[in-house]
Amino acid sequence: MAASKNFAQSTSSRDKSCPRDAFLGLCEQGCVVGVAQGDYTRSVSNKRYAVAAVAILKKNPELSECDRDLWKAVTRGASLTHNGQMDVVNSLFRAGHLK
Repeated sequence: MAASKNFAQSTSSRDKSCPRDAFLGLCEQGCVVGVAQGDYTRSVSNKRYAVAAVAILKKNPELSECDRDLWKAVTRGASLTHNGQMDVVNSLFRAGHLK
């Protein structure tokens, strides 16, 4: 529902699996307030990126101000493309929805 609301004009943005799998990975690890730990995704990479980002934000909360800077920290500067995973993590972090 949130993807449809925020990306009404962009089917490709609504259907991206990276942000969804990052969110589900956080849920799976028990990182999201109000969501029980469980099996939610088969994603390995997007889950790993999201969980790593949460750990980094706990030590460096100022990185929540810039998705690109958080992504660089998560990937240790590797030239990987950010596909919305940090948008999810930062939004949840700023809203206080992460444990």
